[in-house]
Amino acid sequence: MQIQQTKESRAHRKSDNSFAKELYGAMIVIHSGNKKSKTIIIIIFGMMCSGILIISLSKSDYAELKARIGNGDFRIEVADTVEKLKKGLSGRRKLDENCGMLFIFPEEGQLSFWMKDTEFPITIAFLSANGTIQELYDMEAFSNKVITSRGTYKYAIELNKGALEKSNSWFGTSVELIDYPRNYPFLFK
Repeated sequence: MQIQQTKESRAHRKSDNSFAKELYGAMIVIHSGNKKSKTIIIIIFGMMCSGILIISLSKSDYAELKARIGNGDFRIEVADTVEKLKKGLSGRRKLDENCGMLFIFPEEGQLSFWMKDTEFPITIAFLSANGTIQELYDMEAFSNKVITSRGTYKYAIELNKGALEKSNSWFGTSVELIDYPRNYPFLFK
């Protein structure tokens, strides 16, 4: 029975990507080598896994732009697809200082947000078509309270709670794009 499982396991692993093949090869070496080589292989394997985890966590599927809000400069990720708009900042442990997320909806409307699965407090600003802050709300971590804009908007931006106050930004402050990907020149015009 054990030999059959090994053959099935080998057949399954052969169809996987090259990383899986290397992993399987490392496991064979661990199984057949002496104690010293097992330790070295396990350490190398652990370092490889850590590196892959760090790379995958640091990769972002979101386009980024730089914006000036009041006297603060921010690195902003852009949520502009249905999937990204739904996910937002949920599932993240923190938001780096002077970072945020800009939500671009397909059309203007009353926008609603909540903090389910978001582990840190934020401030959300609803923006006019020209990028001016019209409404501001503080939102607490893990809250199921839904915040709905009073007006109709196409844009909203989320930043760490208190970031707008630090940059002297309030109602009427404009979000100025400093650097952005070529496919976003239409923002705030």
